[in-house]
Amino acid sequence: MWPQIELGESRVWAGARGVAATAASVTLGIMLAATPAAHAQGVSSLHSGTVHIENASERAIFELLDEVPQRETFHQADTLMEGLRNLSPRRLHTLLVECRSVKVKRLFLWFAERHKHAWLKRLDRKGIDLGSGKRMLVRGGKLDARFNITVPENLDAGG
Repeated sequence: MWPQIELGESRVWAGARGVAATAASVTLGIMLAATPAAHAQGVSSLHSGTVHIENASERAIFELLDEVPQRETFHQADTLMEGLRNLSPRRLHTLLVECRSVKVKRLFLWFAERHKHAWLKRLDRKGIDLGSGKRMLVRGGKLDARFNITVPENLDAGG
């Protein structure tokens, strides 16, 4: 009553199912591989623009500098910047060019020079807009003539 299934036919169907499963797995893998680009990149809105930052250290310092001195202290930013010894000058150049916050860019470069980071020598500063005019970040501080920002007199005292 039921048709006889030959062994050859079942292998064909098994092969077809295997190919379909492999194709579905590959398609899903490609979709998952493309998806983290949208989710894994850190997004920090530094004022009027959006900067996509992949590295957690870079994201953390840019976000922290955006909060100095309102919610974060110069001392805390100084301590974190001191530990950033392994940053990529090429990636930093891109981030600094795309960042729209003059304050963040000036503070970042000021702290980098303060700690004499090796990557700073290889950082291409062309195209990094540091704006014009002075920025008073703290009252009663000292004006850094190079970056036109007012910083605490004595940062080593925890200012």
